[in-house]
Amino acid sequence: MGFVSILRHLMKDAEIGKLIVPIVPDEGRTFGLESAIKQVGIYASEGQKYKPHDVDMVLSYREEKDGQILEEGITEAGAMASFTAAGTAYANYHVPTIPFYMYYSMFGFQRVGDMMWAFADARGKGFLMAGTAGRTTMMGEGAAASGWAQPPADERDSDVPELRPGVRVRAGGRRAGRHEADV
Repeated sequence: MGFVSILRHLMKDAEIGKLIVPIVPDEGRTFGLESAIKQVGIYASEGQKYKPHDVDMVLSYREEKDGQILEEGITEAGAMASFTAAGTAYANYHVPTIPFYMYYSMFGFQRVGDMMWAFADARGKGFLMAGTAGRTTMMGEGAAASGWAQPPADERDSDVPELRPGVRVRAGGRRAGRHEADV
């Protein structure tokens, strides 16, 4: 949830807040974005067209015509295309957006790794964040996620570090947004 707190504070920033583009290739709540959804809403070109089942809750689901979060549904390739569009907008449209692409740890990377290389080749600027907010089970996602399961201690190769999923956010968004550096 620390990442979501940082993201929410960035979106409140008077200087760069509107340039932040959170992109989710599934459902935002999987990544713990409930509070961010309440704050800025999910972009929907026609707005909210139905009554969410949690409308009476404090942190209810909210779609808006001017929503800031891009919740792409179950299309990692589509979400990565949105990340590429936002990450290269500084060159194509002179709009220095700062996209954050949130994906499912290891298996999300396996599905869009080549597109991440293409993003870098296009000199895209943005942040990749891998992880979940504990609302899914890594083992429940099939063979691609089996790397998260640790073998018994006596079967581990002592030269290979254990996998420890985590969140890393690096400073640099402000400098990248002002074209001060390739971050």
